[in-house]
Amino acid sequence: LGDLKGDGTQCVAVGGGAGSTGEIYILFTEPSSELLLTDPRTIPGNMLWLDASDVDGDFVTGGSFIGGTQWKDKSSAANANANQTTAGNLPSINVNNLNGLNVVTFDGNDYMDVDSTAFGMLRNTTGATIFAVARPTSEPSQGGSRVFMVSTGAGSASSRAGFNFFDAFGTGIGGAGDAGLAGRRLDADTYQRMNGGDVNLTDYSVWSGEFDYTHAELSLYQDGELTSTETGFQTPGNTSDTDSLNIRLGADASVDHLRGFFTGDLAELIVYDRVLTDSERQFVEQYLASKWGPPEIDIEEVGGSVTLSWPVSPVPWRLMESPDLDGFTDSPEETFQEDNLLKVTEPTEQRMFYRLTRP
Repeated sequence: LGDLKGDGTQCVAVGGGAGSTGEIYILFTEPSSELLLTDPRTIPGNMLWLDASDVDGDFVTGGSFIGGTQWKDKSSAANANANQTTAGNLPSINVNNLNGLNVVTFDGNDYMDVDSTAFGMLRNTTGATIFAVARPTSEPSQGGSRVFMVSTGAGSASSRAGFNFFDAFGTGIGGAGDAGLAGRRLDADTYQRMNGGDVNLTDYSVWSGEFDYTHAELSLYQDGELTSTETGFQTPGNTSDTDSLNIRLGADASVDHLRGFFTGDLAELIVYDRVLTDSERQFVEQYLASKWGPPEIDIEEVGGSVTLSWPVSPVPWRLMESPDLDGFTDSPEETFQEDNLLKVTEPTEQRMFYRLTRP
């Protein structure tokens, strides 16, 4: 019967009988705590995936922009690369900035254009879902600070949808309501902006934005929690009849109006050309949180040994140890996985210090 609960599980109908007698049962499976998304492409509709920890897209942590100019798209489509050939407008790779992983830093004059030739984010009647792990680090030069924006034309009135940071209440960026979704209506020339979240100039968040064209709703989530919902983005079921002309990171996407520069860091950006189910959205949020969030080591003592555990991540953490905080080496004990945790059991023969590190 499919996913009747909307939690990623499957339901099965079982029954039998003869004539007008018989019984039927609906069997519901339970979500598994061992489920963990490791590749956003396994969820249908992935049109863009830019990963700052792997900017060359070879699925090996680290690397540099391809040819010094291109951030490789790792999505299922794999043809929406981000490019910048002007050195003065090229963002930089900030090495080991967030939990041992690289991020891409925009200095308020940087931007990258995404190849939009096969990118159908707007030309549908269902919508889109945007995920970004990002933070602003200072005030924008003017108005909003565009992290990701899609345009269908040359003028400022053509910016259709995107994720941005705003000074929502005139008190400067870095407070309640200073993140949001924005764009012009797809069926009318009016600008729509929805603010939400609690922005911190020092901390990253996992931001999830839904453009639901079917129900004319915008929804913004911060670290898995719904912060705001707004209706009236367009007339339900209407769609743009124009393909995306320009897609941009770090500035407004309208071709003739280069403004709204982003000053801050972008760790990962994932876009789907539909509204995900709640369970799909949560899987992506869990993927991003486990990858970019800070790990914690739990220690449980049993007899003459201790078991150390830490979260599984798409970019694995390595457990290192040292008896004196000098010269850390890899733990010699074998690591095993239980649910969504990696574990090591160590003897307690002497005092030992532990830390987690990235490759």
